[in-house]
Amino acid sequence: MTALNILMLGCGNMGSAMLRSWLGNTLIKSAHIIDPKPLADDLAQNQAFTYISKIEDLTHSQFDFVLLAIKPQMMDELCPPLHDKIDSGTAIISIAAGTTLAKLEGYFGQQTPLIRIMPNTPAMVNKGISVAIANPHVNGAQKNDITALMQANGQSAWIEDETQMDAITGLSGSGPAYLFAFIEALAKAGTANGLSADLAMQLARQTVIGSAALADASPDTPPSTLRKNVTSPGGTTEAGLNTLSDNGFEKIIESAVSAARKRGEELS
Repeated sequence: MTALNILMLGCGNMGSAMLRSWLGNTLIKSAHIIDPKPLADDLAQNQAFTYISKIEDLTHSQFDFVLLAIKPQMMDELCPPLHDKIDSGTAIISIAAGTTLAKLEGYFGQQTPLIRIMPNTPAMVNKGISVAIANPHVNGAQKNDITALMQANGQSAWIEDETQMDAITGLSGSGPAYLFAFIEALAKAGTANGLSADLAMQLARQTVIGSAALADASPDTPPSTLRKNVTSPGGTTEAGLNTLSDNGFEKIIESAVSAARKRGEELS
């Protein structure tokens, strides 16, 4: 693919993570970034970037893609003035939870190429998963470019049914936070059972990191098999797993994903 010229509205944690991956893969030639907050030092020093603090100061309008990396609550305020600043027909990518293609059409026009992507924060280390859906005005070349952008962040997938996007948000979009909360809980359990806080955190972090790496290295092995490989009948692991099951572990996870999905529906 040809290196792209992009415009980014917002450059927070998720937007900057995606941008760094694209730079590392030489996928973009230049970027105009609109954000009221100063860029991180490594981005601010990049000669390919033009930094703008507000939409009103945007003068360049010819971009391959415009990336909306802002919170859904900011869409109503920022999208209408942006629409007036960019060329008609410019492809728009949104990573905002709960912002539907129909809502984006309301901001940018029904004939505009529109793409929704739900990434996640492991994109910061090129281990993310991004899921996309496009409206009918996105052509094949644009889809190929977007696939390359997503794969620079990790793995990618396309869906055809937009109603799935809120569930995807609840699972992979919010999922990293569930894992980080699990690390915190596992470390606290270690200290409750007599370990120092530092050792408990070291053990908790590396146990999750190592287990994820093992799952990644065994793509054809079901997680249930990996779990059974750790679990001896009548042993310590079985005792711990039985306690998780008795306390509704699976139901808690399901409830968390459902709550995030419902919030995504509310935002739309």
